[in-house]
Amino acid sequence: MEIQVKVDRNWVAMSGKCRRFAELKLVAPKSEKESPPLSVAFVVDVSSSMRGRKIQQTIEALKQAISHLRPCDWFSITVFNHRSSVLMESLKATEEHVRFAKKLIQTIEAQGNTNISAGWSSGFHTLVEKAEQKLVIVLSDGLTNAGMVEPSQLADMTRQGIQKGVRTSTFGIGEGFDEQVLETMAHEGGGNFVFFADESRIPEIMESEIKECLAASVMNARVQVVGPPGYDGKISFLGRYKSHRTRESLDVHLGSLISKQELKLYFEFELDAIAPDDSNLFFVKVFGEDALLSEADVSFVGVSEVPEPPLLHEDVLVRSYKAKRNLVILEATHLNSLHLYDEARRAIRELARECLEAYTETLSEGLGRVHEKLILDASRFGRSMSSVERKTSHSHVLYEARSRGLFNRSSS
Repeated sequence: MEIQVKVDRNWVAMSGKCRRFAELKLVAPKSEKESPPLSVAFVVDVSSSMRGRKIQQTIEALKQAISHLRPCDWFSITVFNHRSSVLMESLKATEEHVRFAKKLIQTIEAQGNTNISAGWSSGFHTLVEKAEQKLVIVLSDGLTNAGMVEPSQLADMTRQGIQKGVRTSTFGIGEGFDEQVLETMAHEGGGNFVFFADESRIPEIMESEIKECLAASVMNARVQVVGPPGYDGKISFLGRYKSHRTRESLDVHLGSLISKQELKLYFEFELDAIAPDDSNLFFVKVFGEDALLSEADVSFVGVSEVPEPPLLHEDVLVRSYKAKRNLVILEATHLNSLHLYDEARRAIRELARECLEAYTETLSEGLGRVHEKLILDASRFGRSMSSVERKTSHSHVLYEARSRGLFNRSSS
């Protein structure tokens, strides 16, 4: 595992608190062997709103996805509307079973309401326990209006799944679905969330989701940032991977990494003043299946005078604020969907003020551009938005905030 750490500034003044940013670049090792067998449950919304082009594109997507599975993999198909039905229990992806499944998929018809929890639960129980990789893929275009309907309940369901080694990815189609529900399910379930404004992209993204699993070179990857003894500041991860913080450390769970995948992760450190020449030393460790793969350190040194120039890596500072912008846009998107326009505007403006302070201190042109975008964001999210506009913005930000799999691979 290749690891490289850069910081925006490596010094800390002798008075007052400050914030510093670090960029962690990871490149997963080249896979020397075939990834372990996968068990995947396809869970498909067949409520009445899926009629027509949506269900036809979904059928084609399922056909393509199962065609990429290997004979050692398992797959099942569950459909749901107001109730769920297992169309096909888990079978090995042999040529015979794939042909059978493709014929079966053609019989899918759309009717009824939407009970996502029933569909997920049925799909979950079809997974093969002995498979080392387990994935539930949920595809829906509707608001959940039967069974569990609260986002917290659905998130808890997929959170319990990840504790049992099962990832959940969700795909939302069209204008009707609740992006907060589907994104939260995927986030807590350690998977991906994608919005399709155009149904024609369903097969492409479904295919990439399967290929990501089949090219895995590191399973259950995790980054841990550990502070120095007695550190009582705050370490924040500026992204949408699932993270867990204790008093002196922060763990970020990355899931499976594919061969030669490149990730850049951003962290914010809250630091107290320290005496000149003293230092705060943080350790960054990367694990796969709880085995240590690589490590590096991050050091911040106390100074009596501010260095000239004040920035060590301006690009890290700018990209860190871009990451913070992504997170505040996700928050504003949710507030906007609840018609809380003033709150959405206020959240963005608060970050804009922080960004302006950093710009005033560093005169970074890149930060100036981020600040300009935040001002425009505050205006855009502080008013009523169309469903498609809001969902498109939400999905685009998620790609940047949580890039996975085939979307980001090293060419080396």
